[in-house]
Amino acid sequence: RRVLLLRRGVVVGARSNIESEDLTTLALRRNVMSVEEFTAVRDDVVSRAKANVVDAILARGLMPEETLRALALEHAKRIALGAFRWHEGTMKVTLQGSATREAVPVRLAVGEIVVRGILLTEGDDALKAAAPDDARFSPAADSGYGLEDLTLSADEARAVISMDGTKTIKDLVTLFSPGISERTIRGLAAGLLCLNLVRFAGWGPAEARRISFF
Repeated sequence: RRVLLLRRGVVVGARSNIESEDLTTLALRRNVMSVEEFTAVRDDVVSRAKANVVDAILARGLMPEETLRALALEHAKRIALGAFRWHEGTMKVTLQGSATREAVPVRLAVGEIVVRGILLTEGDDALKAAAPDDARFSPAADSGYGLEDLTLSADEARAVISMDGTKTIKDLVTLFSPGISERTIRGLAAGLLCLNLVRFAGWGPAEARRISFF
């Protein structure tokens, strides 16, 4: 069971009862917690001496808050991205009137999770179907998300800006190869389309337009 705590469209906390996604397991793998500390923290939670793993770690003073914050952010990303690997079953969204305040809040934009989740888990055939060679995309008029929610490399940012309705996906692949892979360009287009940051603008090259080179 994966639980994401969202506040105003931003992931601020995450929980999972899957062993490989437990925060203590991640801490052990990153060598920021010993086996003895790992056992003690889990005992605190199981015995209900502490409400959650974060509270137990803070109470025992096992690591600086900066380290814990970085660990919690990685933990939230792993759980959120794991949701993209579900191929069967159902997902339930529960809205709560009041959520418990996180001891170590993290901020992770939903837009970033959607784009990276698609890039990490979608097959090449699915990405090519979502963003075929002759498709053109342009910025959407109204979107619930913004490009500032995404962490993009310089090449990725230039590719996104170039989705202005004048270039096909094949044009973008030609323009930005080898700096950015064909798969990444198609994945970015699919993710931005899913987030309504771009819209389908037609097939083939736009008439009387030129491709700009960087």
